[in-house]
Amino acid sequence: MRHAFSPIYTCTDNTPSGVPLVGAGFDWIKEGKVFNHFKYPPLSNDDFEPFKENLKPIIETKLEECLNRQNELLVEHKRLIGKIIQTKSKEKWFLQEYEAAVFSEYYIIHKWIAYWLTLYGKITDQKMDIFKYAKFEQFEIDRAKEFPFEQLVGVEFRKVGNKWFAKCPFHEEKTASFCIFPNNRAKCFGCDWSGDTIKFLMDSKGLKFYEAMRELL
Repeated sequence: MRHAFSPIYTCTDNTPSGVPLVGAGFDWIKEGKVFNHFKYPPLSNDDFEPFKENLKPIIETKLEECLNRQNELLVEHKRLIGKIIQTKSKEKWFLQEYEAAVFSEYYIIHKWIAYWLTLYGKITDQKMDIFKYAKFEQFEIDRAKEFPFEQLVGVEFRKVGNKWFAKCPFHEEKTASFCIFPNNRAKCFGCDWSGDTIKFLMDSKGLKFYEAMRELL
């Protein structure tokens, strides 16, 4: 999947000269003739042996670059949310599209951080503290919780009023008692499980918080 975007520059509260939302020179940016695109990291990183000795400082530099860029995007995202709340004109649509582009780049960078951490572990036989690099902002958590519940559960649902019902994936039952509410939270009236999409993945698949977040974003 590729996300197309235009090379737009904007100004943040902390950077009067502007932060390039789609700057060139990053690993996750593929430049095109008209549009640039976000680029996912390679699926495999097993062909590193010839370069193993020189990779550690490179990876550390790449991780620092990823984190610095994410910090820039967080500042810009907070500025945009404030503008969107205050704006009632036609400019609001543009700001919302702009905010989506910021989030898309932030999301892609998470993928690159995971890639570099995995490669670092392979060349050093050390496990880096992934939680240090897996800090999620509230806007990311909110988006993860909005992921449609019915796409996660993997069973047949029936709609009753403004709610959805299915057989609970956490215990055997003959009558559907797993309910998804309009706010995208769920509760089973049979086993009493309740929670959001993040908690559902953690409980049903045994994932850690950051692993569930990465599946939902």
